[in-house]
Amino acid sequence: MTLPRKTRFLLRLCFCLLFGTTLHAHAQTFTTLHNFAGPPSDGSTTYAGLVPASDGNLYGVTKFGGTNSNGTVFKITTGGTLTVLYSFTALTNGDNTDGANPVGGLILGSDGNLYGTTTAGGANGNGTIFKITIGGTVMTLHSFQSTDGTTSNGRLLQASDGNLYGTTHFGGANNDGTVFKITLGGTFTVLHAFNGTDGSGSNSYLLQTSDGNLYGTTMSGGTNDDGTIFKITTGGTLTVVHSFNGTDGSVPDDGLIQATDGNLYSTTHGGGANNAGTVFKITTGGSFTSLYSFTATSSTGTNTDGAQPLAGLIQASDGNLYGTCQNGGANGDGTLFQFTLGGTLTVLHSFNGTDGSLPDSRELLQASDGNLYGTTYSGGANSDGTVFRYQFAGSAVAPSDFNGDGHPDLLFQNTSTSQLAVWYMNGITPIGGAFVTPSQSSGWRAVGDADFNTDGKPDILFQNTSTNQLALWSMNGVTATGGQILSSTPPAGWNVVSLADFNADGHPDLLLQNSSTGRLAIWYMSGATVTDGTYVTPSPASGWTAVGSGDFNGDGKQDILLQNYSTGQLAVWYMNNNATATGGAYITPSQQAGWKCVSVIDLNADGHPDLLFQNTSTGKLVYWLLNGVQAIDGNAFSTQPQSGWQVMGPH
Repeated sequence: MTLPRKTRFLLRLCFCLLFGTTLHAHAQTFTTLHNFAGPPSDGSTTYAGLVPASDGNLYGVTKFGGTNSNGTVFKITTGGTLTVLYSFTALTNGDNTDGANPVGGLILGSDGNLYGTTTAGGANGNGTIFKITIGGTVMTLHSFQSTDGTTSNGRLLQASDGNLYGTTHFGGANNDGTVFKITLGGTFTVLHAFNGTDGSGSNSYLLQTSDGNLYGTTMSGGTNDDGTIFKITTGGTLTVVHSFNGTDGSVPDDGLIQATDGNLYSTTHGGGANNAGTVFKITTGGSFTSLYSFTATSSTGTNTDGAQPLAGLIQASDGNLYGTCQNGGANGDGTLFQFTLGGTLTVLHSFNGTDGSLPDSRELLQASDGNLYGTTYSGGANSDGTVFRYQFAGSAVAPSDFNGDGHPDLLFQNTSTSQLAVWYMNGITPIGGAFVTPSQSSGWRAVGDADFNTDGKPDILFQNTSTNQLALWSMNGVTATGGQILSSTPPAGWNVVSLADFNADGHPDLLLQNSSTGRLAIWYMSGATVTDGTYVTPSPASGWTAVGSGDFNGDGKQDILLQNYSTGQLAVWYMNNNATATGGAYITPSQQAGWKCVSVIDLNADGHPDLLFQNTSTGKLVYWLLNGVQAIDGNAFSTQPQSGWQVMGPH
């Protein structure tokens, strides 16, 4: 028999992939997003982690580089586009107005501005506390003097009272560093000056725990001069909770986290069984447990698990802890690791110099896309450090993000030629576009896009309008790199209406609707393979068509959006993970007839799904920005598609 031309293309492409290259069972999960290039146009040597802001970008600092080689503030998209927002000014006799050489990361304040510290410069050459707007305007809030602290290496904390709290490594009454607070308006107070006995040389950020106290670490001092864990009230009363003794760790270089079990966790740079550092936990009452000692390194600096962690830990959404080691690993350039609360360590990545070296991003960040982001202060293409991403299996980099800039894009198909195109979006604004290659054959209708092969890039699913067959294109941006006909074909009358992860296993599933009965069903997928299926309970009332899915009530589960094409009205079914509707609500206000919902997409990066409508007569596109099921804003797009082009995704 003769295969359709599209089928022949897909099979040829699959054959080339199978026999022309080597495939791996799991897509690579580690990506270098940016190689710092140093002055004058880029930063160099970042010791700081990243912080997300309200615009969806990640923000950080570099110690060196920039116009004056005194460091930078930058933003980077989750797709890897980096912009230098600010270069710290030149020094005159060690002084300037804004500071120099930031080491601690930024925090996002309650007023929407970013706050940070520098280790040098300022009016007295001892560093500064500054704020910077999202647009890049810097204001110096405080210039350190030797009497109130110098060299603030840890990021700030905004506590429950609204004030900012931090530490300095040196300075203060005993030159052992200080704990300080500062209001958002710049009123500065020294809360405590370390004296050696109670600690010395803090690089730590502070943590406010559920008991209201602030906790941190010092690198040295204490009973054994191996460092301490301390707590301090917001009024300034400090208590040493634990003094390290070398055997249980030494030189804790970063702050603590409070995990879901209520305990505090972090790392030490040295000490432990092999003097290669430790992972520990401690209760707020001071009961200390050394959980793990990193193994000794060989003469070439390598080992199996990493060594000398400088950064603290984070607890990710899966409940596990994640961190980095500065040294060791398979190449001696450090490691990225996972650590369970039960004490099991797994190396996720060994840095190799080319992709970064000596990771010291203080804390990793788990961004809203579920992936981990961090930095290295050396290595990369220019030996100036890197920004990296670690993608968990099944998590997306950004839904429908075809150009990797961190913003979801729109997929179009021409109703006459079947050709596909993508509009690159920046929020509600189209900023460019490209045709998808190759051209699709007639009879194959795009039904949406999702990341089926877990490579962080959206793939395109098609359904044949005659045979009901399903086909999948694996994409790299707007170029198909592979393709296949799915082994399972929906029965006659069943059409794919949405792609979403309905059972929370990390893989996109297919929502189908019967065009005659209106009944809904879900095909659970693992990549391109159907693993199971079930009907959705209950069945929609007559006249209601499923048009997409999204988490409309913020419970982490994919809900189903339906529209009555006769009236234009929309409704949401709140779903559990077992294909059962547990409730529902109408979208308000009601949409007019003739406006078909063609996409469910988070346009403004606020975590709420928004809606796109296309007029069935004119093809005009409008958007509604939602908060739950309430439209809070809406308008027509500034650019409109040409006649014959329909939005096909995301759904």
